[in-house]
Amino acid sequence: MEDLSFLTIKNKRNFTNWLKIIKPFLESKEFQRRKLLFHHENQSLWHHCVKVSFMAYELALKYHADEKTCTIAGLLHDFYEKAWYYTPDLEKLQKRFKENFINPKKTKLTQKHAFSHPYEAYKKASQYFPTYMNEKIKDAIEKHMFPLSLLTKEKWPHYKESWIVILADKIDSFTNLQHQKNFLNI
Repeated sequence: MEDLSFLTIKNKRNFTNWLKIIKPFLESKEFQRRKLLFHHENQSLWHHCVKVSFMAYELALKYHADEKTCTIAGLLHDFYEKAWYYTPDLEKLQKRFKENFINPKKTKLTQKHAFSHPYEAYKKASQYFPTYMNEKIKDAIEKHMFPLSLLTKEKWPHYKESWIVILADKIDSFTNLQHQKNFLNI
């Protein structure tokens, strides 16, 4: 099993129950590929998603929401395959990653990463884990960038579980975004 020592575990039983939910995802080669994509300066997309998932699970327990939905949506909320930061390991995935960093394409604001990746994440999650998808997980993944979702077709989150994933994502993201310039690369 993966090294999850980076998680702050206060309750061993909660950790064990959470791990049972995410085990099939952690064993997926496609999910493992996210270790090569750096997301927030000093952590991989894999680490970010695992942390958000665990935090969402604990928040779900605290606020009496569906833990399984929060856990899965938290784990898959950024299940896209683009990197914010270039590393040589990216070329192990596909050569095009280097080209995307050398010659970035100009796009409209609402087509930038912050607006488009929730849809990409849900599409990929549905492709690789279709039996786990439901309306609450879809809502949480597609709207996890709230309030930016207000500028898209999706608008407001509809479920408590969506708000929990949004909160967990914001806590981890703001903890890891150390330089203001990263906010401009949305």
